[in-house]
Amino acid sequence: PHVLKTTAELETTCRIGFLTLGEFSMIAFTSAVEVLRMANHLCEKDYYSWSVITIDGVPVPSSNGLIVQRTTTYEEAGPLDIVFVCGGTNVEKYVEDRVLALLRRLARNGLVLGGLCTGTYALVKSGLLDGYRCTIHWGNMASLRESHRRVNFLEELFVIDRDRITCTGGIAPIDMMLALVRSRFDKPLVGEISDQFILERVRDSDDPAMYEAYLEQVVAWERVTIGADATVREAAIAAGSVIPRRAQVAGTAIGKQSTFDSV
Repeated sequence: PHVLKTTAELETTCRIGFLTLGEFSMIAFTSAVEVLRMANHLCEKDYYSWSVITIDGVPVPSSNGLIVQRTTTYEEAGPLDIVFVCGGTNVEKYVEDRVLALLRRLARNGLVLGGLCTGTYALVKSGLLDGYRCTIHWGNMASLRESHRRVNFLEELFVIDRDRITCTGGIAPIDMMLALVRSRFDKPLVGEISDQFILERVRDSDDPAMYEAYLEQVVAWERVTIGADATVREAAIAAGSVIPRRAQVAGTAIGKQSTFDSV
């Protein structure tokens, strides 16, 4: 089933679980939850409910050290419609066998699965994104694309492909969750939520992610190195990449961050 069709047809509360891994991104997690909270608030009805899940029910620290209380296990959470894996830094360390087994079990049970920030990594490693389109935080894109050829990685803010939902992280979950809200309600509600969050605009899934900012840094650095007369393409090639491969350019840029600071 397509996730937009599934959520749009729900006549009762849409039940969402957030499976938090160690060092998960707090900004990605709260960006997703707050859209649901505001939708309920503006509608004056609980159209959405959510549970924070960990493998053993014990709270795990996020990447900023803060902990979300009132966590539970999947078994104790009750029936769910969607489960998002919330990843962050050092995600490889936390995608253990129990996590993979749980995700495969959820897929067998027919749940819609998603990933916030590097949470997509867990879905990739469990084989649950083979044959799907998806996205992930730009810092993980190039290496996963190279090692998992059966997954179609897209350089987009978020990707909704049938029963899989993934996003890049940061504040992109706001745009992703607003897309889910839009599929169930009318556009005015999305606009009202945006007004409450003081958003300049709601971004579409294919809006450029933050790769361009790092491309600009790469180009600026290379033009200083090889001469101000260099073209953008010459500078990008000199950085070890070409303009269309924005994810790789971003990785090159980060590797030279200390140089940028001194230029």
